[in-house]
Amino acid sequence: MFGVAANVLLAMMGVCVKLLFMHNPTITKYELIYWRGFAMLFLGYGYIVYFGADILGVPKKYRKIMMFRSIIGYWGLQGVWGAYEYMPLDLA
Repeated sequence: MFGVAANVLLAMMGVCVKLLFMHNPTITKYELIYWRGFAMLFLGYGYIVYFGADILGVPKKYRKIMMFRSIIGYWGLQGVWGAYEYMPLDLA
């Protein structure tokens, strides 16, 4: 059930991002990535604190892969939202 809801919300996000680009062309994909990251920072921190996990508890052997994952995630998100900016709404 949660998988279906996640897929529906992900599809709705694409349409919302496309509508945002259509109604306000001065907003860039970099601003969207920044504000999404800012919101996820606080939501993730709240999740970690709620469950009592150690924030800096990533073992040293996994720190490089986490940095690599962050960089790849940034570029991937930039590519997807860049595509939403230029594709027609019926494809978003």
